[in-house]
Amino acid sequence: MDNISVIISGLTVVLSVVSVFISFYSVFTTNDKNIKLENYVYAIIDERKKKSAVDVCIRIFDFVFALFGLIVMLPIIVIVSIALKNTTKKSVIVKIKKIGKNGNEVNIYGFRTDKNDELDSLNMFLIKTGIKNIPQLFNVLRGDLSIYGLAQIDAETFKKAKKEISEFDDAYNYYRPGVVSLSSLERYINKESYYSFLNQSNIKFINNRGFKLMFKMMKHTMNLVFSK
Repeated sequence: MDNISVIISGLTVVLSVVSVFISFYSVFTTNDKNIKLENYVYAIIDERKKKSAVDVCIRIFDFVFALFGLIVMLPIIVIVSIALKNTTKKSVIVKIKKIGKNGNEVNIYGFRTDKNDELDSLNMFLIKTGIKNIPQLFNVLRGDLSIYGLAQIDAETFKKAKKEISEFDDAYNYYRPGVVSLSSLERYINKESYYSFLNQSNIKFINNRGFKLMFKMMKHTMNLVFSK
């Protein structure tokens, strides 16, 4: 039984890391983003969904998922850090301010990808593979992000969106942005305002958050990768 438990634990770690890497790779490298969700269109946040016990389970999932991901991806983090340190005197980790829960700004981590001759090839590799975003798992551990959550936006975009849509901040007053969001998986069509698109994607996520939606999003990211 002990051996079986070890095997199951090992498989769990591997599956967690693979799914994290697939999420990074597909969301940040594909231009063919589209996810179909039936009956998931809502105009406002459902008040009945604002307090849900599932959020506790999601937070536990986020923490375990990110912890396993960081442990197994530690060799990649070390190698990338050394490669970057050999080509720049600056910090290999950058902090980008984004809007977090309750509308507060948070520092989102990522590998430095400055555009210059020395870093160009490495820069493109980190971006194309999504590896530049692996440090975001530290944000998940801290509770700044969820693996699946709202759209990541900066303060300027947030201000412009709120000016156009007064209730735009409602979603952020309740939930966290995610490493992966519905807006990153859905196809934006120029028939509507981009801010309206973001708002609707955020509302759809909040009203339907849970493991069923998370598995839909995970399945979609996998389909994007393996269809290439």
